[in-house]
Formats: sequence, C-alpha cells, structure tokens
Amino acid sequence: MSESLKHPNFIFQPSTWLGEGKISFSTSPEEIRYYSKWMIDPMVEGRITIRQIVEMDGVEDHVENEFVVSNIKEGRFNIEISNESIGIVPGKGVYETDKIAWEFQGELFHGFEVYHAKSKDEYALHAEYSSEDFFRTIIKGRIWLKS
Repeated sequence: MSESLKHPNFIFQPSTWLGEGKISFSTSPEEIRYYSKWMIDPMVEGRITIRQIVEMDGVEDHVENEFVVSNIKEGRFNIEISNESIGIVPGKGVYETDKIAWEFQGELFHGFEVYHAKSKDEYALHAEYSSEDFFRTIIKGRIWLKS
C-alpha cells in the first residue's frame, strides 16, 4: 500500500455515527433489531477512544463498549474492546480506503467485524462473535455519520 493511503472516515475521525441492523444468535431462530451510537474522540497521544452504546428491541438494558485504537500504521492498527462482561480483549485491525475490519482473540471471547463503505458517510457491517461455550452472535447492519 502506498504512503498516501487515506484513512476511512469511520473510527479515524472525531465524529458520531449511528447504526441499526439485526442480531441473531446460534441458540435461537429469532432476530433482534438493534440500534447503536458510536462516539469517536480525537486522537490523543496516538490513541483514539471510542464509546459505543447498543440498544436492542425488547431488552431493557443497553450494552456499553469502549474501544481503543492505537499503533495506527499504513493499513493496520491495534484495537481493544472493553465492557463489564468481557473485561479488556485485544485485537488487530486492517483498513483500506473503502473497508475497515478487526478481529479480537480473547480467552473467553473472540470475533470479528467488517465494515464496507457504501459512501464516505455510510458503511455496511457484518460481525460474528463467539464465546467459550460456542454461543455465536451474528450482526448485520449499517452505520452512518450523524449530521
């Protein structure tokens, strides 16, 4: 990749993104509609902090995740996710001008997320996560830049 590889808008620029889609689980044929909000802070000392809130239809509580993106180099980066349920799980990410993806590999939790640009301000996403008991979660949706 060239030195002038452009960072995608999502996760690399201070901004707020909204999302929606469907979550399915390996233990059930049902799908649950979800809504997300991503709040991306400016880079400080080579690190970008991202707060994510996920709400699901029919579920009273919401999920709050924190991501930290660091060590951003040409086409790749480190990322970690943390929340009350899983603690801190490290991962690795890659990006191109129109795609961004990451994977987490923890002892009790692993998975991946892939975002494909539909435009500079909208991405389609596909994610899959599984836990140590092979419980799988599949997420399909989209995110867009809040205007």
